[in-house]
Amino acid sequence: MGIWVGGETPYAEGKGDSSTLAFGNDNSSQLSDICARVTVCIAILYSGRPGVIADQVPKAAAFVAAWLPGTEAQGITDALFGAGFTGKLPVSWPTAVTDEPVNSGDGKMPLYPLGYGISPY
Repeated sequence: MGIWVGGETPYAEGKGDSSTLAFGNDNSSQLSDICARVTVCIAILYSGRPGVIADQVPKAAAFVAAWLPGTEAQGITDALFGAGFTGKLPVSWPTAVTDEPVNSGDGKMPLYPLGYGISPY
């Protein structure tokens, strides 16, 4: 099993502004490399907002939105190695930047709709 952890670096104010919400070439290369070497690959995405991940999701058996967990990631390791997962998206996750904003009833199809997730585990 391989576990990739990546995504956005922590930011505040305007330093995190992005007009593309791109996954990033480094993240993509690292995820592809790890998943190509193992039979089961898990991706854990750190981000402060939904990013464009439609091309990345199929690479991993599980793709986890961990948001920005701060300095303590124990909740993530607990979920991976014993406690299980629960959670639902508090926002719709866009397929592409051109989908932003994705709101219920606006005719845009999100990659994952508001409330998508697992409960109970």
